[in-house]
Amino acid sequence: MQYNALLKTAAEIAQFGDYSALEQLGVDVDRLIENEQFDRALALAKYGDFSLLGDFTENAENLRQKVNYTIQRGAEEAYAYGGYEALWDYVYRQVGYGQLNEASARQVLAAVTGG
Repeated sequence: MQYNALLKTAAEIAQFGDYSALEQLGVDVDRLIENEQFDRALALAKYGDFSLLGDFTENAENLRQKVNYTIQRGAEEAYAYGGYEALWDYVYRQVGYGQLNEASARQVLAAVTGG
């Protein structure tokens, strides 16, 4: 009965991402951790961030980052009014703000310039 009570408590703690109590009871938590990471990766991918999902595939470089429409539009306007240099400045300013990562910045540059 005491083991069941400890197991129940450990399972409740695990719901918050802490698997240490389960490990102490001898539970193999590797699969649980992997499933949690996969669920988090899927949740982010739903909103266009494929950065974590790449850990679960051999073709991570083929995953495309969904770019916010406002950022894409701003990039197009920067290119139209200031050329490539203005586009470059705009895109990497967005990287600095955390709105884009390096892969999505390259994706925007290629999409706007056609190459």
